[in-house]
Formats: sequence, structure tokens, C-alpha cells
Amino acid sequence: METRVLKYFLAIAEEQNITQAAKKLNITQPTLSRQIREFEERLHTELFVRQNKKLYLTEAGLFLKKRAEEILELNQKTEQELFNYQETILNGQIAIGCVEAENSYLLTQIIEEMVTDHPQVSFTIFSGTSNDILEKLDKGLLDVAILIDPATTDQYNRLTLPKKEVWGLFVANEHPLADQSSISPADILTTPLICSSRKEVLEMFCTWGDSLKKS
Repeated sequence: METRVLKYFLAIAEEQNITQAAKKLNITQPTLSRQIREFEERLHTELFVRQNKKLYLTEAGLFLKKRAEEILELNQKTEQELFNYQETILNGQIAIGCVEAENSYLLTQIIEEMVTDHPQVSFTIFSGTSNDILEKLDKGLLDVAILIDPATTDQYNRLTLPKKEVWGLFVANEHPLADQSSISPADILTTPLICSSRKEVLEMFCTWGDSLKKS
């Protein structure tokens, strides 16, 4: 049974008049009359009888009225529940910026879990320097960023990842520092360095080098 026809039937049962029901449904009276006549023919039963210019439900009509109300109520409830269910499903695209670092491996694990639990979510990955990533984050082009300290992120919600990132020094095999497992500021005091020009990195080196002034 079409819900549309059931609504037509209930409107007539309520108004007890074809013309009034047609106005309520915003359709023409001939259209409504034809729909109900075809509906009765399909059911092989009479749903209404006319008395004193009013339409009254037959026994079959009374039975159908109860069932029609239940069907339409269930239909409306199902549509609402489906809408609510769709609202709870995560979907869309998440843009992630990531530097190449020790904690980068966590990204693949997170994406794998998300795709398993929420297959309608997709990801785009942007790899670059911290400056590049922060610029895109500031412009709203990224949703999440994985960075290496030092980084200016006071305006964002921040979470420290478990694996500690360690700064390193690349030197030639024959360099005097090549065999050392760690270095101090004094070890590179007179050594020319190539490093990031980021303000935060330079400030970190300055803070690290302050220990020379105290010694």
C-alpha cells in the first residue's frame, strides 16, 4: 500500500467529505475520488458509505483506518530514526599535515583504525616543514597537524605524542664528533652549522647554548 493513498483515505475518514478532504490535501476533488475508487477496487471492498451527505467508514474501513494510522506512524518513526542514525555516522574528509619524524608512524595506525571503524571517512596527507604545515593550519586548509617541537601552537588544542623526538647532528664519518653518542654546546662552539632558520628552532638552540654562559 502506498503511504500517499493511505493519507488520502485518512483525510476522507476525518473530514467525512471528499471535497473538504481534497482541499486539505491540496489536490482536486476528481483526483481524490478516482484514487479512492481505484483503492477500493484493488482491495475488493467498500471503505465508505454515504449517509446524509456524509461519508462513513464501513467495517472494512474502520479496520483499515486503524492499520493505516499504525503504518503511517511507523513510517514516520522509521524515517526519523534513520535520519538520527545518519547524523551519528562519521563521514567526510580529514586533512592532515605531518612532518617526517619518529611519531609519524602513529599516523598510519590512527588512519587504519579510523577507516576500519568509519569507512565513510577519507584522508588527505600533506608532508612538509613545520612552517608550511602551520601556515596551512592557520588558513584552515588542515584539520590536524603532527609537528616537532619547538612550534608555536598556543591557539590550538595540543596533544603530546608518546615517542620522544631527538635532535641529531649529521657529520662526516671522519669528523671528530662522529663517534660520540651525544654532544654538548661546547662540542660545536666553533663548528659551522647548517640548521633550520625557524625562529622557534633558533630560540631553542640559544636556550641550549645558554649553559656555556653559566659554566
